[in-house]
Amino acid sequence: MALKFGVNRCLKEVVMLELGVGADLLRGMGWIFWCSLGFITLLVVRAQSGLWNKLASVVVLLVLFSIPLWPQFVERKRHKERYTKAKALFDERCKGAGEKIYRTIQGVDGITLLNLRTGTSSERESDPKWMGAGLPKDAINDGYIESFFLWEHDAGPGNHRGYLNTTPGKAKSSGFTFVDVKQLDGSYKRYRVNTGPRKSVHDFLTHEALVSPPAQIAINYEPIGESSDREHWVAGARVTVVDTVSGETMAELKAFSFEPGLGSRAGFRSPWQFAVTCPALKGGSTLFATRFFVDQVVQPTQGK
Repeated sequence: MALKFGVNRCLKEVVMLELGVGADLLRGMGWIFWCSLGFITLLVVRAQSGLWNKLASVVVLLVLFSIPLWPQFVERKRHKERYTKAKALFDERCKGAGEKIYRTIQGVDGITLLNLRTGTSSERESDPKWMGAGLPKDAINDGYIESFFLWEHDAGPGNHRGYLNTTPGKAKSSGFTFVDVKQLDGSYKRYRVNTGPRKSVHDFLTHEALVSPPAQIAINYEPIGESSDREHWVAGARVTVVDTVSGETMAELKAFSFEPGLGSRAGFRSPWQFAVTCPALKGGSTLFATRFFVDQVVQPTQGK
């Protein structure tokens, strides 16, 4: 009876299996395996006479079914050991994570970006050495520049910060009027919101070569941590807000991330997109961590 109950439960679980990929697919394969074992065991036991023959048949079946599982058991054990070591490393790095704000300033028209968070889709998803992995979900490339222009909208009660988009209507605050970006050759380009006709979303900004000195308040992004950390899918980043005239560091954010799957692509995973971070990111700060940190320190001029 117990065996029949187990088989019936297997059938129900398979029928109730959600359609999809990833974890559901793996779970379904597991249920199919164990249900198959239950069916075959039931048939073999019924075909045998005598208690000892039945027990011997069950033992043989269990051994035969266990042989293919042995490599998985070994791999799971190895993964657990790697995970434990990586998680301990992440926890240790997180002791030094957090925000430090020494001075704030209000009514700032523009800022300077001393460098960009860059990356390809492939790097952002699965390269353990990707320079932007310390804040893996933050904007990259042109999107990083655009993030400093976006309008912040109220996300509702209980949310300290809102969400960002390109629509100024009903926004509770605006981004910067201009952003100066340092180029690889040492020159600067000044970016502004395109107020003319836009043929596509890629026309959100315009830029021109800058001949005057760049904005006084500058933002620097850099990866931190030991190179060996990346072998454990642990990455770090430092965002610094600097007054380029006085040389003063106005604020600093140290963040670390950890990919619990250790780079696994099973179930069509994009490893870095499953990373956890410290300090923990919530709401809009998940996708625009640098912008949400910077405008706590350098508050854009409003009403322009």
